[in-house]
Amino acid sequence: MYLDYSKLKSGQIKQPELRLQTLAGKELGIIPWVNGLNFELNYAAVSRVEFDVPRHSDGKINPLYQKLTSYKMLFTKELGIYILQRPTTSGDGVSEVKHITGYSIEQIFEKKMLFLEEGTYNFWNPVTPDDTILGRILELDTTWSIGYVDPKLIGCYRTFDEYDSDALSFCYGSAMEKYNCTIVFDVYAKTINAYDAGKSRGTVPVYLSYQNLVDAVDLEELTDDMVTQLHLYGSDDLSIRDVNPMGTDYLVDLSYFISNGDLDVVPEGSTVKLAERVKGWDALIRSNQGYYTNLVAARASKTAQKLAEEVTLADLKSELEVLTTEQSVIIQAIALETTEAGKATQQKNLSDKTAEIDRKKEEIASQEAVIADLQDEIDQYAGDIQAVVNQLAFSKYFTEAEQKILNLYLIEGDTTEETFVATDVDTAASGAISTIQGSLKISDSNVVRATLNGKKLYGATGGALQIISAKLTTDIVQGTLEVDESSGAYVLTAYMGTITFGEHSFPSGMITVSGTLSQFSSDISTQNSEGVSEDKGSWISFEAASSKMFFTVNVNDYQKYSVARELYSFGEELLEEWAWPVYEFSIDTANFLFQKEFEPFKDKLEFGKNIYLNIGDEGVIEPKFIGLSIDFDNPENITLTFSNRFQKRDVVANWLSDINKTSASSRSFDASKYLYNKTANKTTQVSQFMENALDAAVNTIIGASNQSVVINGAGIQVGGDSKYQLRIVDNMIAMTDDSWQSAKLALGRFYSDAKTGLKDDSGKDILIGETWGINTELLAGNLIIGNNLVLENANDDGVMQFKVDATGAWLYNASYIMQHNNGGLMIFDPKYGIVAGTKLLFDTNGTTVTPEFIDEYGDIEFDSDGMPENANFFLDLRDGSAYFRGKVTATSGKIGGFTIEDTFLHGGSNSNYVALNGSGSGANSLYAMWAGSPTPENAPFSVRKNGDLYAKNGTFRGTVSGASFRDRAGNSMMNSLYEFTADYLNLNGINVGNGNFVVDSSGNVSIKGSITMAAGSSINWALVSEQNTAQSAAYSRADTAYNLADSAYSRANTAFNLADSAYDNADDAYNLAWENRLTDLNVFNVLTGGGSRFGIFSDSTSNRLYINASYIRAGTIDADIVTLGSDYGGFCCGRGSDGVNTTYGAMVYGSAGPYADYYLFVSNKGAMMSGGSASIYCANNGIHASEEISVDSDIRLKNDIRFDVEKYEDFFLGLQASTFCLNGRNDNLRHIGFIAQEVEKTRISCGIDKNDLALLEYCKKNIRGSDGDLSDNYYGIRYGEFIPLCVHMIQKLYQRISYLETKLIKE
Repeated sequence: MYLDYSKLKSGQIKQPELRLQTLAGKELGIIPWVNGLNFELNYAAVSRVEFDVPRHSDGKINPLYQKLTSYKMLFTKELGIYILQRPTTSGDGVSEVKHITGYSIEQIFEKKMLFLEEGTYNFWNPVTPDDTILGRILELDTTWSIGYVDPKLIGCYRTFDEYDSDALSFCYGSAMEKYNCTIVFDVYAKTINAYDAGKSRGTVPVYLSYQNLVDAVDLEELTDDMVTQLHLYGSDDLSIRDVNPMGTDYLVDLSYFISNGDLDVVPEGSTVKLAERVKGWDALIRSNQGYYTNLVAARASKTAQKLAEEVTLADLKSELEVLTTEQSVIIQAIALETTEAGKATQQKNLSDKTAEIDRKKEEIASQEAVIADLQDEIDQYAGDIQAVVNQLAFSKYFTEAEQKILNLYLIEGDTTEETFVATDVDTAASGAISTIQGSLKISDSNVVRATLNGKKLYGATGGALQIISAKLTTDIVQGTLEVDESSGAYVLTAYMGTITFGEHSFPSGMITVSGTLSQFSSDISTQNSEGVSEDKGSWISFEAASSKMFFTVNVNDYQKYSVARELYSFGEELLEEWAWPVYEFSIDTANFLFQKEFEPFKDKLEFGKNIYLNIGDEGVIEPKFIGLSIDFDNPENITLTFSNRFQKRDVVANWLSDINKTSASSRSFDASKYLYNKTANKTTQVSQFMENALDAAVNTIIGASNQSVVINGAGIQVGGDSKYQLRIVDNMIAMTDDSWQSAKLALGRFYSDAKTGLKDDSGKDILIGETWGINTELLAGNLIIGNNLVLENANDDGVMQFKVDATGAWLYNASYIMQHNNGGLMIFDPKYGIVAGTKLLFDTNGTTVTPEFIDEYGDIEFDSDGMPENANFFLDLRDGSAYFRGKVTATSGKIGGFTIEDTFLHGGSNSNYVALNGSGSGANSLYAMWAGSPTPENAPFSVRKNGDLYAKNGTFRGTVSGASFRDRAGNSMMNSLYEFTADYLNLNGINVGNGNFVVDSSGNVSIKGSITMAAGSSINWALVSEQNTAQSAAYSRADTAYNLADSAYSRANTAFNLADSAYDNADDAYNLAWENRLTDLNVFNVLTGGGSRFGIFSDSTSNRLYINASYIRAGTIDADIVTLGSDYGGFCCGRGSDGVNTTYGAMVYGSAGPYADYYLFVSNKGAMMSGGSASIYCANNGIHASEEISVDSDIRLKNDIRFDVEKYEDFFLGLQASTFCLNGRNDNLRHIGFIAQEVEKTRISCGIDKNDLALLEYCKKNIRGSDGDLSDNYYGIRYGEFIPLCVHMIQKLYQRISYLETKLIKE
């Protein structure tokens, strides 16, 4: 657990506040009356807190006592966050106390199950965290994140057998052991951090001794675990013998006995101390390590290539077997042929087939020769490997006298690390062969180059491989590239992690690619480390011509070599640790964490770092700080735990045993509880089918004949000439009934891109991926047991799916029908709803099930009871309607917006209140209904059960009948004939027939029909005086309008005649213009005098005008292409791109044409000069080149060559670099370089002549300075000429360092 000691307050030792929270962080309060508080804080292990809490104190009840239960969270500001586990209670009838134990919050991962399939796993990749070890752990609890991870652990692979247990044990156990790391949980930041266990995290400036703070030191040297000769094994008997230059399965480290002088002896017959001999042996092993590793890698690569060629050979032999079989069939046909013509035809077929067989045998012989050559190379590498082993073997290097002494110090031990897995090598030639070409690239890898037997050998560890044409991308665990530079031949072999190959993914695999390459490039350079020079880089790229690629997921020699190399490196780190004694310290010391004098050092204290510890006669050592215990009942003293290495094994054994003691449970599977009893003497159709099918299977096996079994590189084949065949390969058993046109049954390893129906944390679909199982048309048995179930079938709505998983049971695009022989029927259909009844309820048409009462239009057919036909219950999901044939009883709830009470229904409130009363008793029993108030007496509308109706006002749109109508005063509004009297008829207008006769409130009358007047009737027009309509004003106005219209018509006719005359004149003008048109020939004759001189002329074939002149002067020439001569080049319009937008400009091209790769292009964004694959361009305030710019440096171009660079040393030392921004640019980019004027001053101060320093350039150019003045003196710097001067100074510095190192050694 990580702690920030700066949070501890100096000067006072105070028990921290313990805040009780839920796991979700809800605050419950500060725990009162805590006593017996003790913290045990650990670095790479679970920390613990213990304390007691009483139920009562001073007669008061502890308010949080009942909430102190398991799985509550305990928060402290300084000393960690904990999860409480199983508190215990003790009491005597008077008092009661809870004893609380809590574990740091990473303990939650102990309840998370981690499952790892067998495979190779990267510890961490921050770019693609999926399927890394830390990524898998984070999936279990997304509230955690990743903090610091040592760079060595990024891209670090280990291979695991299947793991299925809790995540915490894996973190503190397997993960730390296998990756040689320390995992630390920061409980405050909730981050998981990982450090390289073999790397010191530094020493803090804390010095503890008996003279200052230490009271007692318990020092224990754990020599039981010390090993100097380590036998190292992986899973399935994997050893390091093939990758160990000693040729053994063990490593030796005697550095501890050398350091303490135990080996400073001179054996009999020797003049050299044994310690020096061992040092020389170690140095010889290390100096040969690279060479030996390359030999083993080359041998493994050649073996992988040989396997790929053997696959090709197996295919050829299979083809030969087919041809031989066809030949046999022809021979039999000849024997059965009865006609001469038929025999002649068959004989010709036999001759052709024999020729095919001969050609195939030649191909086989050629392929066998290729394999033999590869075997010769493998044997040569094996001989070279053995030569190294003979030179470095312990028994060969040391004399018998030396061995006798060394054997005393060889403390043997062995370890088997099951995570290094390379199962038995599969010698069967199985895999996929394809042809690829194009770009191959290895990136972000640790690449080392070496020369072996005249070839370049590149070893790649980690990183990624991409083969574009094969659509293959993969993580590299280990790879080897062998290149013959003279011929361009190459072989690439790689053991891969996660692989994407086309549309498929694989967890691991092997690839071998061979062919010829070109355009090889890399970033490899020579690097020096501790006196050893190596050629290293991070990427390789090349173009492959047509090459053969062999891909397999099976194990082969190269994978075994790769895993053995990892195991060897793991063993080196392990032995480096185990070869020295281990000390563990338990120190009782004053509680310096809270002392003011310790304040300057407290903030630097950190778990996992070293401190200075004086242990008396043993001197001052620097152990690692890994534990701290504080007992607040005795806070003056603390106990510190140190170790000079981390104890990774069994770190959780003690506390896990306590936790699991009462909660352990068996994970064995009891299938009996899933078996159902069979009913006696009853046979179902399914059980009868299974019994008949099994009987038929037995009869088929017993009666089989003419069966053949073929075992070859393609697997095991059974079936002979029958169309029914069986085949077995390494991961599949399959059967066919059509000679392998298809498979009818398959058992083994499958891969599917189909969706599982589940989503991951990011919302993406989880695919089925790789799985093992059975795929067949029929699967029969008494019991199917599993975690998930998916059944699918096509129906009229798409695809029916029935799925059972951890989320429940799901049914898609289907109906769920329940039926009993002696009972009713039920349908659950998401298209209609839920239907139940005892009669026929549904029809089936194909795969569509439709309720009986739904007609062809989707409407419900009701019976005489108003119910859907034949249904006793129907819940219509389409509109929410419900139908019940029986009784519906409810005393509460809601219906149609009404609230159901015991005796009535009501809805709304206040003035919107409405009630229906069906009760015969109660406060409101006299009323049948009321509205407008919760009480009927105050309601503006009510109806009593006796028929009385009360309404404050009303509007009636139908017939209103009554014995009498009265006004507000109670007076009758009707006469004796039951007619309303005139006093009560006050109309504000009349509208009869929907507007046919209308009298408005102003007296206006509108009539749409005719008026019929009876005899003797008359009309009084009052103010109307005109009797003769012909003399009326309206008539006069109409007559005037008619005359005006007639005049307008006459004028329009005149305009038409004028327009017709204009058209005739225009037509005559057009004909005259056509007869006198100007042609190219007319222009040519005019401008060239009939073609007698140069100038503008017409080409009669193309009908174009041409200009033929030695000089043309014009203001603007607008043309798409201007050609210079017939084939020298020219100018044209062009397009370019600044990386975002298309730019337009002018292009100068050569004789290759306007669209070749050689041109000069200028646009408003910049200028570009292209020379095919190389180009240089000016854009975006910079000059850019696609290739490194080469400067001609041939000796034939130079004269007066001198080697007097020493005279420039003072000039070099006087240079002053600076940073600056460039004028005239708005990019605010800061550049690093020199100021030419300052360089000029340095030249002058060093007495160097201007002609002796060409890197300074002088020219005349008017430019305005920062002071605004114009000057014609302009300076430039040739930066490239600094390079040889830098080389000279570095060489001189290197020589000086070598001299001082030699001097120190002599002293």
